[in-house]
Amino acid sequence: MKVAPFVLTSFLLRFTSVSSLSLRAGDKTVTVGEEHILTYDLASHESSTAGLVRGRKLVDGKEYTTDTDFDRGISVNVNHDDTNDQLQLDSEATPFNFIWIPISNLNLVVKVDTDTGDILGTYRTAPAGASGDPSRTTVDRDGSVWVANRAANPGTIVHIGLKENNQCQDRNSNPGIQTSNGTDPLGWTTTGLTGGDPGVGNAEDECIVHYTKVSSCGTRHLSIDAANNVWVSGIGCGRRWDLVKGGRFDTNQSGTIIRSRSGFGYGGYGGLTDPSGIIWSASPLLRWNPDPAPGAALNTYDHDSYGLCIDSQGNVWNTALYGNAIRKFNSGGVEIGTYPHGYNNAQGCVVDRNDDVWVAHSLISMSINSVGHLKNDGTHVGNVIVGSGPTGVSVDRNGKIWSANYYDGTLSRIDPNGGAAG
Repeated sequence: MKVAPFVLTSFLLRFTSVSSLSLRAGDKTVTVGEEHILTYDLASHESSTAGLVRGRKLVDGKEYTTDTDFDRGISVNVNHDDTNDQLQLDSEATPFNFIWIPISNLNLVVKVDTDTGDILGTYRTAPAGASGDPSRTTVDRDGSVWVANRAANPGTIVHIGLKENNQCQDRNSNPGIQTSNGTDPLGWTTTGLTGGDPGVGNAEDECIVHYTKVSSCGTRHLSIDAANNVWVSGIGCGRRWDLVKGGRFDTNQSGTIIRSRSGFGYGGYGGLTDPSGIIWSASPLLRWNPDPAPGAALNTYDHDSYGLCIDSQGNVWNTALYGNAIRKFNSGGVEIGTYPHGYNNAQGCVVDRNDDVWVAHSLISMSINSVGHLKNDGTHVGNVIVGSGPTGVSVDRNGKIWSANYYDGTLSRIDPNGGAAG
């Protein structure tokens, strides 16, 4: 997961125990009824509550004007610290402080607080008895996660919403949202993939909001497009491509396949969608443009291809499983160079806020326990020692690098400024 920079154009507040409220935003006062969510547009000074789920009516006629009032809600990218008793934008917009880690052999994915290292939730990626083996994850524009189950034939993907962003669905009408709050997952007893059922009807965890059967097998590629929809593919069943509608559980068609096309014989092993909407997918490497439909391959490459990551200039980096090599391509698909990263093997890669590149040195052997660090010009800075079998790497909102270590079942957090190599 790469935390991308973004421009804040609106802010969002969630209050779960009010029937009405008023708040000040600059020189504007906005009144909200029983809805839990207010979105306020900074450019137009317009607020929106249309189509939002109503909260429980616990407090009547409350006007939110003081710090104590605001502390009752969950705020994102706003504060009442710069000036007390009013809300203002944070000086810098930041993503959520979560990282999602698949536990493949248990058919689980865990949500970890990147500030504290605490496990905040543990979620099933498939119902009991269904094939799972989750491997790849991607975080969408709302902060929720999509996870691919590679053992299912054809594959499946699961969508888990954020309780913190009001993305979970109250399916049992009990007070509040029932969801995991630590290391124990809730039950899920059937696939439910019949008729128009989204497949989560019997999932006790109400943050599991979509479960979708797709066309590919060995499903690993997940990437989010500009419309917050999800492109999905795999390395089997013809490497077919599906576009799954994204969004909250109550978004029209969300969780359903809205478009499909045949494969190209390349890609499907994980990848990304770049800022121009071009899809890059590994093993072997494919670069293709999905628009206009049905889409066309722009480039195919026959080199050893595994992990993909992208820097702020739009350059795409591609690791090789063998050979101590990472390739750098410009946004047009032209190779800029091939660089050593500090070990013979590699899997995932990520680019940090300084445009430095970090490479997981793989699970090929239990003795492998390092992550390579490169400058953006390809200079190898050095290796950082982590746990056994580092497979995936990510960067959090604080600029720290995380490594998921397969063999010892640990996470390592790297401070890029903590030493010569980090």
